[in-house]
Amino acid sequence: MIREVLEEGNVEISVPVFFGYKKLIAKQKVLKPGSDSEYYPFPISYVPFFYALITNFLYKQLSNDVKATRLVASEEALELLRISGQYPGIIEYLINNEVLG
Repeated sequence: MIREVLEEGNVEISVPVFFGYKKLIAKQKVLKPGSDSEYYPFPISYVPFFYALITNFLYKQLSNDVKATRLVASEEALELLRISGQYPGIIEYLINNEVLG
């Protein structure tokens, strides 16, 4: 998790805490960006959920498979989760466990 966040988000973290996942079942294969033969796991894959302490921000070019990253305050993070509606239960977990206020 630490390596993945550094590679894709340019952020160094410590103490990552796994708290859940979402199982995805794809209806068709999806190519990875920039590839003509490499696909995401098919038909089943998982999106893991972690929270962690941020220790450092790096200012360098993002990896090719990341379009953008954005740092937001906890209030905006909660609002973005509410708006998306994709991850029911995450907001409640983060609030109930005092990860977000």
